[in-house]
Amino acid sequence: MAVTRSAFTPITVVAALLVLSACSSPSESAPADEQSPLTAYLAAIYGGGAGNEEEQQKRFADDEKKRQAIVAACMTEQGFEYEPVTSSQTVANTVGAEWKPDDREWVAQWGYGIVRFPGADDPVPQDASVDPNQDYVDSLPETEKNAYFEALYGALPDESALSNGEPPEYDWTTAGCTGRAGHEVSGEDPLQGEQFQPLMEALQDFWNDSSRYPGMSQIDADWAECMDGAGYPGFVSQSDASRSVSDAYNAAWTGTDGAPKDAVDEAALAQLSSTEIDTALADLDCREKTDYTARTRTAQWEAERAFVDDHRTELDAAKAAAAQARS
Repeated sequence: MAVTRSAFTPITVVAALLVLSACSSPSESAPADEQSPLTAYLAAIYGGGAGNEEEQQKRFADDEKKRQAIVAACMTEQGFEYEPVTSSQTVANTVGAEWKPDDREWVAQWGYGIVRFPGADDPVPQDASVDPNQDYVDSLPETEKNAYFEALYGALPDESALSNGEPPEYDWTTAGCTGRAGHEVSGEDPLQGEQFQPLMEALQDFWNDSSRYPGMSQIDADWAECMDGAGYPGFVSQSDASRSVSDAYNAAWTGTDGAPKDAVDEAALAQLSSTEIDTALADLDCREKTDYTARTRTAQWEAERAFVDDHRTELDAAKAAAAQARS
């Protein structure tokens, strides 16, 4: 199936920054487990980063259990049956599907993990996608089924709300029982309010344009020169390499009318997979030769320090608002 991109929301901006920080290779001046300047702020705002992975998973499971109990009570109030869905039924099983884009053996097998990726061919656990409410929903007449989903998720936006091509702003009060449950368990998103809109826009601009990192243009130029010498000309930034593969993959799954295809020629996918692996290996070679990851991390942290200095008042206010909402 084709790969699609979703619009940025406060949560995805935070996730993107957390991932970038986590995926950056350690340098002599920054321990591998140290949070970057901006990530430290955002983790505090959203209550993340505390505890090890097991503790974080337990907190998620506990919160999800609370959310599901609230959803069940809310749906009962609306006149519907609803059995709480356990976390094992809502979270995909990704055990063993490690992502190692800097490991040569992994890259030689998967490339960027676009056409083929670890775990894609693993059998799906029998209970992984079971919704205990499916039989009940299927038993409802069409009109009641629509009412059920509206009670659960809220009414679908009308055409006028979608006319500008952008998804409508999330409002928990119009998101049905799931919106109520999320609000009661997690509280208000401290960055969703009008007070923090300028900060949110600044964060989005910062994340969308890494070329503004100090020295980043030279880092990318060194990498691009190496790729050109390896037989892969035309790239300007390191992300262009993987994007060239994802664009080709999306194109393979798109028909001439612009609609998604139901199937793709396996030989064409195999050829694209081979191209992906060759490109990714050349990319890895050039990242290593130009010390790309460490230099990018240094540039990122320098840019984040400058961002924090420029927006410290707003960040401190958002941090305080988040702490108050959780208290």
